[in-house]
Amino acid sequence: MIKISAVICGRNDNYGGFLNERATYSINSILDEVDEVIYVDWNGEDKPLTDVINIKDRTKLKVIVVSPEKCKELMGEENYSRGQKMCEVLARNIG
Repeated sequence: MIKISAVICGRNDNYGGFLNERATYSINSILDEVDEVIYVDWNGEDKPLTDVINIKDRTKLKVIVVSPEKCKELMGEENYSRGQKMCEVLARNIG
């Protein structure tokens, strides 16, 4: 049996405004179509985004939290100190 997974990465910082509403729709839509979703919460400011939105089926959701300290270590002090808050390539690879 083939299992289809999706890896999504993001951070709980309300980027672009209305992040909670947009993320709720997006993650639930993907959960409807695949067997599992792996959400990588990268360098979040507080709780993971998935803790503050309404997820229909959490049994199909796996959450990996990458703390700001770990992000700084993975990205290197120079890149992190320049204000780069998100590194999608690293986050997807972790997922």
